[in-house]
Amino acid sequence: MKLSIIIPTCDRPKLLKRAVTSVLNNGGNGCEVIVVDDGLEKSALSLLLDGDIKVITTPGRTGPSAARNKGANYATGEYLLFLDDDDVFQDDYVTDVLNYIASTDHKVGACNTSTHTFVTSDTIITKSNKLKHALFGAGMGFWIERELFLNLEGFDEELTIDEDTDFCVRIRANDTPVFRSAGSGVSISPDEKSKEQSDRITRSTQVKKIAESYARTANKHLSNPKLSLRDKWFLISRSARKVARAQHTNLDVEPAQNHPLWALVHRVIVFTKQTFGPFSGMN
Repeated sequence: MKLSIIIPTCDRPKLLKRAVTSVLNNGGNGCEVIVVDDGLEKSALSLLLDGDIKVITTPGRTGPSAARNKGANYATGEYLLFLDDDDVFQDDYVTDVLNYIASTDHKVGACNTSTHTFVTSDTIITKSNKLKHALFGAGMGFWIERELFLNLEGFDEELTIDEDTDFCVRIRANDTPVFRSAGSGVSISPDEKSKEQSDRITRSTQVKKIAESYARTANKHLSNPKLSLRDKWFLISRSARKVARAQHTNLDVEPAQNHPLWALVHRVIVFTKQTFGPFSGMN
């Protein structure tokens, strides 16, 4: 069994070097390490990195989803493990992932991080759990069988926000259990002062962009017969909350839902939030 570790990066060589060092220091020796250079300048990153690191480039800035997908297509390992360039692995997490894969039949996993504890003991997430408990970010020590990743067509390249939620929903619709490790395997942006003054690979955090991305995720899955009504309610209500926030700040966001009933539900939630919710009565 071979593990490919994929690190998308965007014009942040110092942070990237730190991320790669954490891979090598936490069980990554012997794994295939792939850096996907999604920056504008396409630096000779291989000259800055220690170890046997493969560096591939994208045509310009393609975004985090496309960069991760490119790394997955290039990988030769049976399993993929993702790391953002401003995060680091800790506590022998790569070794832990290799052990999880070798000792269980699970095809997908993630872990707690330095900033969030999502589970207090090792847990298997299935459709019996609420969808909000089944979500995890691509930076949360996310690993997956490569064949499954490709069968699910990877991350949605139209999304630069919420692409991980969209992918989690597709994992769920595929009825694939997710192994959630209670260990903290990733430090999220552990040293803010050392960050370089350049855009994050997940750089867009604008209210309108977030609302549009959440709406796109909902639109993609509301007609999926493999998702429960409870799952769909979660998606439509979270989308409506973001749209209500955007419209409260006078942003023109009115995403069209792909089913008349859900479109009505969406409008009702937005109206309720604006009239009676936390956005009402605000200047």
